[in-house]
Amino acid sequence: MIDSLRLTNLEVRRFLLARHALWPPRTLTGQDGIQATFDRLACIQFDPLDVVGRNPDLVLQSRVADYRPAMLYELLYAERKLYDYWDKMMSIVPLRDWPRLALLRASWREHHAERRAQHAEHVETILNAIREQGPMSSLDFEAHHDVDWKTDWRWGPMRAAKALLEMLGDTGELMIHHRQGARRYYDLAERVLPGEVAAQPLLLDEEEYLRWRVARRC
Repeated sequence: MIDSLRLTNLEVRRFLLARHALWPPRTLTGQDGIQATFDRLACIQFDPLDVVGRNPDLVLQSRVADYRPAMLYELLYAERKLYDYWDKMMSIVPLRDWPRLALLRASWREHHAERRAQHAEHVETILNAIREQGPMSSLDFEAHHDVDWKTDWRWGPMRAAKALLEMLGDTGELMIHHRQGARRYYDLAERVLPGEVAAQPLLLDEEEYLRWRVARRC
């Protein structure tokens, strides 16, 4: 028999704040503090809109006492401890999760298979150009045509190059190498991934993967 647990309202509030790295307030510092926040939260939505600050900056500055946006950029695009990826929404996630998200990338490949086939020529043009020239953005490609993938809510009418780059990012063939403002520059995933991450075995057991995903959300 499990004994009941009695908590005061204050204890419950502080437990919830601590669970989200908000209590004690702003005791985390530096890049270690940023990584500790990701250890606790697992991911942070990457919304580039800046009204009073971008979402990841607002989340981190409320937890990390000396936070500056340049610190996050360093972890994302220089040290490669974090990376941009779709996790319910466009997010920042720890790069150590790459092997565990293999089945998610596989599901995106299945999801995009038909449209990838429809745009096969342009996909190869993009991949070959990046392979030869290094990181590129959608502005580096001619506007051959527009697409309107209405079945996916995050895509409205847009240039095909932009949509195809995002699609190849979903499937894990490309990764965001760096950003200039809100503009994303993509490179081949094998050139972005640090060797120690690329060498890790992929999590391909569906039951184990789902257990990990549920635990990650708790």
